[in-house]
Order: sequence, then C-alpha cells, then structure tokens
Amino acid sequence: MRVIEVTREESVHQQACNAVCLGDRRLICYDLCPRAVRLLKDNAVDACCIPGSELVKGRGGPRCMTRPIYAF
Repeated sequence: MRVIEVTREESVHQQACNAVCLGDRRLICYDLCPRAVRLLKDNAVDACCIPGSELVKGRGGPRCMTRPIYAF
C-alpha cells in the first residue's frame, strides 16, 4: 500500500479522493485532478476517469453516485 498525497484544493474542489474502488487495482474517479490520476497510473492503478465538471456541482462523487451491481 502506498499513500498518494493530494492538496486540500485537490481534495475539496477537484474531488481527488473521491473514487469507487472496483478491486484488482481498478477504480472509477472524476477527471478533475489530472495530477492525482497520473500518480495513480504511475503506481499501477487502472483509473477510469469520468467527466465530473457538472456532477461535482451537486457535491457528490463517483462513490456517492453508484448503485450496487449484483452479478448472478
């Protein structure tokens, strides 16, 4: 495990810490903080970025806006 540090600005205004972890070093995050995404990818994390410029206005992030997916 490695800690990737982000600034307060990146955390609050760019939602750098808000992601949905999918397992196997994969996650879904906003495209608002390219530096954090680059650091994740540099550390072998497959970060799938989604556009967040409008969604972030509602103060929700990828984790908050997910619905459980059930595999049968």
